[in-house]
Amino acid sequence: MGTNWPQPTESTRCRQHDLAVGPDGQCVLCRKSVRPAARAAGLSRLLLWLGIPVLGVGIWVALSAAKKPGADAAMTPAPPLKASPRALHLELATRDPRGLAAEQRRRGATDVDLDYAPQQQSFELLAPPSANGQALGLLVWLSANASGALPDAEWQRVLFERRLAWIGPNHVENGQPSSTRVGLAVDAVALAAQRFSVDPERVFLSGFSGGAKAAFRTLLLYPELFRGAILNCGLDYFRDVPARSAGEGKVWFKRLSAPRDLELAKSRRLYVITGSDDMNRGQIMDIHPALLEDGFQNVEVALLPGMAHQTPASADFARALDWLERR
Repeated sequence: MGTNWPQPTESTRCRQHDLAVGPDGQCVLCRKSVRPAARAAGLSRLLLWLGIPVLGVGIWVALSAAKKPGADAAMTPAPPLKASPRALHLELATRDPRGLAAEQRRRGATDVDLDYAPQQQSFELLAPPSANGQALGLLVWLSANASGALPDAEWQRVLFERRLAWIGPNHVENGQPSSTRVGLAVDAVALAAQRFSVDPERVFLSGFSGGAKAAFRTLLLYPELFRGAILNCGLDYFRDVPARSAGEGKVWFKRLSAPRDLELAKSRRLYVITGSDDMNRGQIMDIHPALLEDGFQNVEVALLPGMAHQTPASADFARALDWLERR
């Protein structure tokens, strides 16, 4: 027996699509067009419902951080570093006659190599601004590697505070002839004097490891040119010295020749830096008594705890410079 379904009338048909409508008064096509908008509205309500508490948590976290001590300092960006003068890379045009091989021999050096061509040599120069042409002090650096640049960027501040310029010849690394290192140290002073006024009473040497040994050699040969030296982790001598640190009967054999003007050299100031873990500490501590025995008048040895074979920190470098200029 069949079911008698009511036949749709005009009032139960969709006028837009001419289809039967349901209890909601919409046909199938009407429902499809409304559904996406309804879904979008529902999704918007859901996101709004979720977003309110998330936003509240974010505001609470921000306010809590702002109340913490030091929060403002942590959030405030650090001021930019002030621009500092850049090192100048200088080429050598001519040699200073005082540094030539023949002159080194005349001053007492025996292990002198052939003269080098000036066109093959270069230097790194760093100088503070000179006020009204005021003369600057000068530190000549002999490195153990191929670069004459500052080994520590903090040293620039230390130098500039004391109105000291820096000049380091390149390619004076360990393995270069000693006479080349000495000659370039002499050339460095003349080259700096071409750029600014140099105070002759404030010209010093320094170096690291093999460069420190070359710096001491240079000071012995040219005591009228240099007023003192900072020797970092390296020191040789011009006579045999008992190597007490190495054991009974051991000797540190001489590596230098006694200079012609040894008496003037003995009046120059020597600040020697080594560390408790420096591989050259034993040799330096053994040579120190020999310096005093031979009449060097102004010698200071700084044994830094925990320091290995390395350049010193800026604070130790500053103390060395201040000691050199003590009157």
